[in-house]
Amino acid sequence: MGKTKKKGGASRFSPYGRDTTRITDLCNMLEKSTANTLREGEAMQDGEPTVEETAEARTQEQGGSGGEEEQGEGMTRGKILQRHKKEWRALRCQLDSMKSHKKAMGAGTLEKKNAKKALAKEIKTLEENLKEKQRKELEDFDKQQKDLQENSMNNE
Repeated sequence: MGKTKKKGGASRFSPYGRDTTRITDLCNMLEKSTANTLREGEAMQDGEPTVEETAEARTQEQGGSGGEEEQGEGMTRGKILQRHKKEWRALRCQLDSMKSHKKAMGAGTLEKKNAKKALAKEIKTLEENLKEKQRKELEDFDKQQKDLQENSMNNE
């Protein structure tokens, strides 16, 4: 007798199999579903909120005031760094979607090529602006903490 093939019924338990969806998979699925939302040759619309605007809106919803007022009482360097990580995650997700739109545009004509270049410049400026903003914010916080320490030393 020859070997018989198993039917497609229940399979073995796989202890290392992925039964849950990872966040990166969700981002990829979101990118794929929104990749065709832009028409070919168009850059991102100016009316769409930027990462900074969405971050400010979230902090206002949570009761924060945004900007340098957050550095008041109760704000620590660790909390600032955690917020920076959240901002980077949000920016990364936005940049990934922008890159997928850029990829979907193609480069058949000169207009498409110029639109892709404009989108690449926008991606680069968003990234640089966030880096600079966060660097400046940390420098200001460190300077403020140093001044507070010097004042407490002088008062003693």
